[in-house]
Amino acid sequence: MKTLSKIIFIICLVGCTDRNKVPSQYLQPATMQAILMDVLIIDAINSTKDYTLRPFSLNDVNSKAALKILSNHKISVAEFKKSYEYYLAHPDLLKPIADSLVAQATRFTTKMYSDTLKLTRDGNYLKNVSRPVRN
Repeated sequence: MKTLSKIIFIICLVGCTDRNKVPSQYLQPATMQAILMDVLIIDAINSTKDYTLRPFSLNDVNSKAALKILSNHKISVAEFKKSYEYYLAHPDLLKPIADSLVAQATRFTTKMYSDTLKLTRDGNYLKNVSRPVRN
């Protein structure tokens, strides 16, 4: 009877653990999402400069911009790579981050276009675009 109780206890313990919890040695989802959003923004800016679309790869963390992003988040390259590989190996944990990034980018793009393409009374576009101040 004791053995059966122990087996039931272990099954309950294993069954009740949160499988969606990221181990503490890896970047937590909110931090990973913030870093990836910054990387995506930099990639978008760079792709508009040379008109080429390139998929993100771990080698990109060696670029100055990516190093600056990691520095701003106080994350080392090794820590980012280890966490990035962990998330790639666990798509169930990466999917909510990716979905959130898409939603965030969509909201940003929608707001940007709605703010910049409003018509003024005389029909001119770009009513709300801030223009550089000339001295």
